[in-house]
Amino acid sequence: MASGVQVRVLGTTCVPLLRPPPPHLEQIPLSFFDAWFLPLPPIQRIFLYDGDGADDTSFPSLVRALKSSLADAIAVFFPLAGKLTYLPSTGDVVVDCSPSAVGAGVAFVEAEASGGDARLLSGEATHDVPAFLGLVPSLEASELPAPVLAVQVTRFVDGGGLAVGVAIHHAVADGHSFWRFMAAWSAVARGGAFPVALAPTFDRSAIVHPIPMATEMARDLLRKLTPELPMIPTANWLRRTWLQHETTTLELDRHQIEHLKNRIAEGEMTRTAPRPSTFVAVSALVWSSAVQARSLDPGAATRLVFQGDCRRRLDPPVGEGYFGNCIKGCVAEAAAGDLQLHGGGGGGVVGAAKAIRKAIDEFVARPLDEFARAGRVWGSRAWWPWWPRRGSCPTRRTWVGARRAGWSTSRRARPRAWWSSRAGGRTTSCRSRRASVRCICRRSDRASLILWRDLCVCVFGVQCVANLCYS
Repeated sequence: MASGVQVRVLGTTCVPLLRPPPPHLEQIPLSFFDAWFLPLPPIQRIFLYDGDGADDTSFPSLVRALKSSLADAIAVFFPLAGKLTYLPSTGDVVVDCSPSAVGAGVAFVEAEASGGDARLLSGEATHDVPAFLGLVPSLEASELPAPVLAVQVTRFVDGGGLAVGVAIHHAVADGHSFWRFMAAWSAVARGGAFPVALAPTFDRSAIVHPIPMATEMARDLLRKLTPELPMIPTANWLRRTWLQHETTTLELDRHQIEHLKNRIAEGEMTRTAPRPSTFVAVSALVWSSAVQARSLDPGAATRLVFQGDCRRRLDPPVGEGYFGNCIKGCVAEAAAGDLQLHGGGGGGVVGAAKAIRKAIDEFVARPLDEFARAGRVWGSRAWWPWWPRRGSCPTRRTWVGARRAGWSTSRRARPRAWWSSRAGGRTTSCRSRRASVRCICRRSDRASLILWRDLCVCVFGVQCVANLCYS
């Protein structure tokens, strides 16, 4: 897919770590939650700001403000300045925060783009994927040691506006941790003090698993997922795959979501079933729509995999400030026939909601049971919606770090998702704004339109997934 937006890198500098990390945290081992994400692509987000303030004279001062505030933020979130490093003697992978590892600081890319602007990119019905790829810094590495964080600031020279791209290695942070870091950076960038309420903790000994020992479980996962360490399988397949497909944004407003919840509640025909949450309702719609679009055999097994936040459900629980991955794959299973329409009604979404609710109940009751179960369906027919917070989706949490230079809140944040070719599916993102939910989905040549009674939802091609997660 060709793009009219051309991005030119002006230069790359490093934002230094202002003070050394505590000696006892110079090496932070990956937990068994973290180990899952070592071979996967990084978390990448783009924040688009429209306006006329990023001209030749103001852009340098804005960059200086962002660099200064980033330095203050990573002084507290110091693992982001470290390196993912393999220790052959133990088989561990650690976040190396020693002076030699953090000495280089965090890469900060300055760029300019021509042929487009922030307003155009945020409002297009069909996403300009090549442009988005150029607005985020590359953090893909084929071998450890590997950096953890990179930032790119791009000025639109034609129509005005600014893009801030952020990439964090997923083995170091989940979405919950990512957004706490962004909130802290934003607060400092606006000229305030570092918010004490967002202070992170990094002690991986807080993550325990009854059987086997948590440390041994992490090492076992690393041996299975990345058997050729220090080599890691994260080559450019992500970028190549994204360039092969078009994506678009679909929106469910508050009234459509309420209608969907009512349809599910009416279809269950029981007073004991609770009214579905937005998470259950939208996930059920997406899953059943994807199955219907595929025209699967009624007896075919289908699975929806979503992430559950374990922070409050560990024994003992870890606090909201725990910085790292603390999410687990939950698997909802159903036959394709249970997710398809029956007689023109809404039976498919009702069956999907029932299966999702069952998976949630199992997760809440036994959050760490069958921890590896999600791995056993890796490569099967599964749809993977990934995001760590129920009802708090990526673009709902607007980042306002550019306000120091006179910028308003971002017009839209664009997530970079990843494609699982083995699973036959892909992750997408969900946006909540004005009591609505926006889903980013792939659009293929075999576009199909599924019309629900009193609710019109476009499902393009073989895949449409909401990036939702249960917390």
